[in-house]
Amino acid sequence: MVKFLFENLGQIKRVELDITDFVLIVGDNSLGKTILLEAYALFNKNLNKFMDEFHKLDLINNIILSTEESKGSVALIKAFEENKGGRGSFKLNYSIREVHEDIHTFINSMEQRFVNQINNLILNRPDAPTAVKISFDHVDLSNLPDNIEIQFLEDHLLVHLFSVQNKGGHIFPIPFYVLDKNSDFEQIYNALCNRISKILTQLYFQQMFGYKDLLFFPSERNTYVTDIYNSSADLFQENYTFESETNIRISQALFNEKYLRYKDYLNIYGNELSNYNDELYNLLCKFIGGIPKFKDGEITALSNGEQLISSRLFSTKQNRMLPYLMLCHYLHSSTRVIIEEPEAHMSLRSMFELVELIEEILKTSNLIITSHSDVFVTLLGAMIKRLEINAKVYELLQDEDQRSFLKEVPMGEYGYEISFMSEYIQKLNEVTLSAFGEDKVSESDTV
Repeated sequence: MVKFLFENLGQIKRVELDITDFVLIVGDNSLGKTILLEAYALFNKNLNKFMDEFHKLDLINNIILSTEESKGSVALIKAFEENKGGRGSFKLNYSIREVHEDIHTFINSMEQRFVNQINNLILNRPDAPTAVKISFDHVDLSNLPDNIEIQFLEDHLLVHLFSVQNKGGHIFPIPFYVLDKNSDFEQIYNALCNRISKILTQLYFQQMFGYKDLLFFPSERNTYVTDIYNSSADLFQENYTFESETNIRISQALFNEKYLRYKDYLNIYGNELSNYNDELYNLLCKFIGGIPKFKDGEITALSNGEQLISSRLFSTKQNRMLPYLMLCHYLHSSTRVIIEEPEAHMSLRSMFELVELIEEILKTSNLIITSHSDVFVTLLGAMIKRLEINAKVYELLQDEDQRSFLKEVPMGEYGYEISFMSEYIQKLNEVTLSAFGEDKVSESDTV
């Protein structure tokens, strides 16, 4: 589990943030919730850029593939002869070098580069006094692959790395022009071990820093508008790298990136999403009130069986849910989802439906959510309690100098007590009593 300490992050004076399976950040408007999420998302996005430097640490050593009868390239040759066109299974052994001092030096360098990115890409203040400290738990080595399955195909090996605890694993090809009994299996084995070393190093550091494939749904100020996202294509390089010379916020840019990938997917494979069918998609269709009709990747209408509703007539709720429908397959493949104020413009009934949707997303993804709705926070608290979710709930508050700070909120007897909400609910009661008379309110309470 990765932990962040931010100081002087925009209007935020100090924040200590633990990233768990479910994180809920609650606070009043304009306290810095979006900046905090953008800082975390920017760190997560840039982790893969540091992988080449991770590899230089020479972390993984002495890789050996073995079976009960043999090991090394001999085991590979024997498996090929016995399983040509089929699969061979091996035990994967390796050692991990102690690199604590090297990692400490690297993290110090990474923190400074991270500060520079925050100042330039988020705050737009290169000289801002931002400070960041990153810490992490020890890596659970049992989650790293310890088994390997190789399929021997005509011109390449298809390699599946997995651990006993993580059957999904990682699949990658090792290409060769010809694979037969005359192949140089020593060379093939060395190439295979080099590739395995890089993947294990990447997995080690991804686990250390809590890396997850990220999907960011910004708040309603960035509500999906076709022209905005279509015109944003020129803000990205061919590899979807965000260009800093733009006025678009990082949160919006990260959504745009996934949206552009979705458009590319449709250009290649067609509007297959219109035939998509699973529990999450069906729940979204139920929530939005119909089955979407697509044209060139855009949702142009909804069909509810009796009529076709044009996108020009969509309600606020339906427009709010369009991004979830369009990126539904990313909700499955992304292992961490950030949603800003999902309850905005939602009725109480819709908030109940929204919690049902969040429960479905949590089956495959971790979640970070922001909110300033007392009703929605109450519903989420009940969900956390009922499902026994590994959750952290924070309140973003303001000190006497009008600087923000983050406070962790414990689970109480009846959920999470958020101070600014309690304060204004009390004021609401006072206003009601003042307007309608304490006696009448008391009388209605006893009925």
